This record gives sequence, C-alpha cells and structure tokens, in this order.
Amino acid sequence: MEPRPIAKETWGKLPPEVQAYILVLENALRQSLDRIAQLEQKVNELEARLNRHSGNSSQPPSQDPPQAPKNQRGKSVRHPGGQPGDQGNHRQLEPPEKVDKVVEHRAEACPHCRSLLAESAGRQLPPMERHQVWDLAEIQPIITEHRLVAGWCPHCLVWVKPELPAEVGRSAFGPRLQAWVAILTGRFRQSRRQVCELLQDLCGVSVSLGSIQSLCEETSEALAVPYREAKEAVAHADMAHLDETGWKEKGKRHWLWVAVTGAVTVFLVSGSRSRKALIELIDEAFAGILHSDRWGAYNMVVTYCSST
Repeated sequence: MEPRPIAKETWGKLPPEVQAYILVLENALRQSLDRIAQLEQKVNELEARLNRHSGNSSQPPSQDPPQAPKNQRGKSVRHPGGQPGDQGNHRQLEPPEKVDKVVEHRAEACPHCRSLLAESAGRQLPPMERHQVWDLAEIQPIITEHRLVAGWCPHCLVWVKPELPAEVGRSAFGPRLQAWVAILTGRFRQSRRQVCELLQDLCGVSVSLGSIQSLCEETSEALAVPYREAKEAVAHADMAHLDETGWKEKGKRHWLWVAVTGAVTVFLVSGSRSRKALIELIDEAFAGILHSDRWGAYNMVVTYCSST
C-alpha cells in the first residue's frame, strides 16, 4: 500500500528540521524496498535451483536432491522382444557370391501318394526357396613362430644371430589380439579377469592378468599421439559442446568429461570436476563458443551457451 503524500500546505507548515528528517526516512524506506525486491528475486532463484531435478531439467537422476519427486511410472507391462502390432524386420538375403556354403535339400517322394519324384518332367521348375543361416566361424589362435637362424662369419670366426624385425616386436601377442583386449576393456568395460576368461573360453588363448595390463598400456601409448591431436582440434574449434557425469574407476568416484565438435569427440576420465580437468580437456586458451549446463567450472570460457 502506497503512503499518502503530504499536502503542500501541510508540508510548508512543518519546521525545516522535521522536513529534513522526513526526507531521510523516505530515502531509507526506498532503499529498504529495493533491497527487499532484490532479496525476493534471490529467494525465487534459489527455490528454483532447489526444486531442479531430472524431471524438469537435463540434470541426471544421480544428482537429484532428496526432496525431488520420484518416478511414479508403474512397472512396464511390455514383454521382451517385438510387441504386438509392430512391423517385423526381416533379414535380407545376401547375394549368392557372399554365401560361403550351399546345401541343397531335394524333395524325393510325394507326401500324398508316396510316388518318387522326377527331376522336371519337361515342366518349368517353381522358384527356389532360399533360407540363410548366419553363424560364427570357430575361432582358433594363429601361432606364428619366428626362428632366428644364425650364420657363420669366416672372417670373424663367430656365429651371427639375426635380430627380430621391428614390426614383429618382443611381445608374445599380435596386433589383432591386442585390439581385442583394448576393445573389451575400453569400449565394453570388462574387467581384466573377465577378458582373460573370455579369450580362453572363446578363442583358446591363455593370457595372464599381467599381460592384459601390459597390452592395455601399450595401446594407450600407441593412441597418445592421435588423442593429443584430437584434444588440440577441440581447443582450436569455433564451437564445442561439453558435459560431465559421474564415473566409477577402480571403485572410486571419478568424472567422465566429453567434448564434442563437428569433427571429433574427446573423452576424459578425471578424478576432478573442477576447472583443472576442464583445462586438461579443452586448454585454457579456448576461444570458441562453449555449449554447457553452466556448471561453475565452465565460467572460465568467456563465450558460452547454456543447455538448460
């Protein structure tokens, strides 16, 4: 409710000291009202932030506050596999040149009269029905033995043994097996022990836990250069989309960061969710436009767009 203004006649009758005191009170009241409006706006912002959850924002459910509403959806009644009314997806037949093996099944007797069947009897054969079965070939390890045959030097009177070619290396495992280990541990996140069991059971290759770890480290070293080049591409990009989420690494809490541009996608697993990890991913000199959820670490970038 706005206060009623003082009439000019009444104001003129007031002593100067009273007028000055009233002006001071009006100024203090105006400042107080402005401060109250600012505080009310701040309270509204804090309440909105407090009520933010995975149901009304892009925030993951793992970060929901205790008071966030729970998902009230009932248990799904959908059965596994295709649903009634769905349009079926049928595997297309591969052309004959891609078929590895052909087995013909011929009809020999009529099911009605039991008479033996003739080849064609001068009639045109009906279209042949084709049915293809996909399977995996039996996996057998390929063992290549490199033999170093020494030669005798008649001048030095010594046996000279050749060196292994550089492309062979000293490892007991070849590049395809190393790629399997890298994919199983990195892409599919299988434990070292599970990879040992899988290679033994499916491929017939016995690999120790120590060798699995060595192969992982060798793969990391081989990928160091292209990974660094990918991060440099992000650092010099005109625009990048970044996000981070919780990640378990050896049973401890870590963070999985991702930076996406039009050309590359780079991941980084870090024990920190701070600005330090962000700098490691995109470099402190990043000058492009950054799309993010406005997590505090992203404030180091001058130009950004909020994703919420």
